[in-house]
Parts: sequence; structure tokens; C-alpha cells
Amino acid sequence: MADSLKDYFKLPVKFRYVFYVFLALNIILMIQDYTNDTILNPQKSYAFYYSIVWVTSVFIAWLLLTPLLYRISQQVLSRKLNANLVLKQFAIALPVALLHSLLVIIFRYCMIFLRDLEWYNPLATHRLPEFIFITFSSLIQYFALLAVFIGIDYYKRYQEKINELNKAQLSTLKMQLNPHFLFNTLHTISSLMGKNNQGQKVLSRLGDLLRTMLDENQRMTITLEEELNYLKNYLYIEEVRFQDRLTVTYEIEAGTELFQVPNLILQPLVENAIKHGFSQKTDHSHIRLISHLSDNQLVLQIIDDGIGFINQKSANGNGIGLKNVRERLNKMYPGEAFFSIASENGRGCIAEIRLPAKSMEVK
Repeated sequence: MADSLKDYFKLPVKFRYVFYVFLALNIILMIQDYTNDTILNPQKSYAFYYSIVWVTSVFIAWLLLTPLLYRISQQVLSRKLNANLVLKQFAIALPVALLHSLLVIIFRYCMIFLRDLEWYNPLATHRLPEFIFITFSSLIQYFALLAVFIGIDYYKRYQEKINELNKAQLSTLKMQLNPHFLFNTLHTISSLMGKNNQGQKVLSRLGDLLRTMLDENQRMTITLEEELNYLKNYLYIEEVRFQDRLTVTYEIEAGTELFQVPNLILQPLVENAIKHGFSQKTDHSHIRLISHLSDNQLVLQIIDDGIGFINQKSANGNGIGLKNVRERLNKMYPGEAFFSIASENGRGCIAEIRLPAKSMEVK
């Protein structure tokens, strides 16, 4: 019995939130009723108890029927919209409205009887117009609540599609580990074998990288610390490969490493800095990874002193990797995240990501 009751009150949102919404609406209508009554009848004392009973009865009845409405909305969503479905909903609406009206009247009767200890016949003939009015109002409220539940369900389905798309994009990104990087890493390992233990270190870091790539836990966001750990493995290998030509520094503001960032969001930027920034340079190069808070935003910067971009099209971030970064940010934080990449030919490049503070929730 308890399990059946628990299943009945199972909703797409927690039941207490539904209660809070109804309570807020109840208070608003009571204030409106009090204001109207005192303006229209200033000489007459306001009947607080009866007003509370009249308004609250409507919301308590709907609160009890909310799970039923939710299940009806699921039936609507599972069928194709046509004339038969519309007619069926009108056929269902009337009994539900009558049931709601009956619950309202029973509640009002009980509350008035408890206060006045007098017989109150809610079904008396002279109260028939009141019952009809309540039923008509219940019909309108029924379709309004049904529309709300359908809207909530459509929004949830939309969010699920977005999450599925983001996960698919993340899986694709994981499978796009540059084959040239793997080839160069294996070549570096083979050249180091027998000389010192650095070859073993590179092999260990490569194993950590591949383990991350093959991780089936498709978390859409991870901590900045986790993202940096992945990058440190990646950049260690590149530092060994470029030997003394590449230096990497980390300027991480204390506390920012605990914030959430999109999984693998920085790797394409670092790869871009190495590939286009100084892979063809012969002198020393430097990459800086910076994180700090500014205006309630997490700011992430990848700064290199490479050769920069040759044309504005590249500077706008239209490469595949950079386009992927921009699309992921737009999907995960629509209208709230900011991505830019700026470069002057021969003077390096600055790639910057800004994430809103509210995006720092674990997902």
C-alpha cells in the first residue's frame, strides 16, 4: 500500500517543489482577494478564515490530483496528435474537473463544519450554480496544468538530447587523438630506450593518456585539476620530444583547480599551440597555462610565443579543433560562455575561455 502510494506521487520533479509552487500561488491569490475585497467593500470586515478555505481548497484538490494529471500528460505525449486524441482529452477532462470540484466542495464543507459546527450542505439546490462555476474553472485549470506538464516533459527530452549529443561529441573527441602525436611519441620512446629511464617515463605518461581516452565514464565536466593532470601528461611527452626547445609553465590561481570545466576542453587549444605555434620554429618556445577568477567567471588562457596565425580566418578559430571547442561551449553554456583566440603574425597566440560561475556545478 505504501509503495503504491509512493508510486502514485512519483513526478518528474520532487513533489515538495510542486507543493511550494501551489503554496506560492495560493498566497498570491489570497493577497489579491484581500486587496480586491477591501477596495470594493471598505466598510465590511474581511472574512479571513472563509477566504483561506475558499482559495486553499482549490490548490489542495489539485495537489492531490497532480500525479494523475502527470500520467495523463504522459499518455498524450506517447500518442500522435490528431482529432481523436483531442476529443479523448476533452472526454477525460470533464470527469477530472468534476472530481476536482467534488474534492473542493468536500474540503470546504469539512473546514466550515470544524469552525462553525453547523451543517453546511454543499450540494443544496441553491448551490448548483457555484458547483457549475467551480467545474468550469476546474476545466480551464486542468488544461493549463496539463500544458505545464507537457512543457516540462518536452524540456527534459530536449536536455536529454543535448546531453546525448555532447556525450557523442566527447566520445568523438577522445577518438581523435592525433595519429601524428602517437607516431612521434612512439618514435621518441624508441630513441630513448637504452639511454636513460626517460623512455619509461614517456611510455608511462602515454599509458595514462590512453587510459583517459578509453575511460567509459563520460562525465561532461571534470575539475580543472583533472583537466590539468591530463594536459601535464600530454605536455610532458611534447617537452621530451622537443627537448630544450619547449618550456611549459602553469599559473593556476589557488582554488580555481576545484572548479568544473568541460572534459578535454583545453587539449585542442594546447595541441593547436604546438602544431601551429612553434612546431616549425627552431628556437626556444614557451607555453603558459593560466587560470583565474574575474567578474564571477573562471578565465582559462593558453598563451604561446610561437609564430602566430598567418591570416584572420585562422585567428578566428575556424580550424576543426577550435571549432569543436566553440560548439561544445555553445551547447553546454548557451549564451553564457566566451571563447576567443587572438594572434599577431610572429607574436604568438592567446586562446581564452570564460565560463560563468553558475556553470561550476558537477554534471
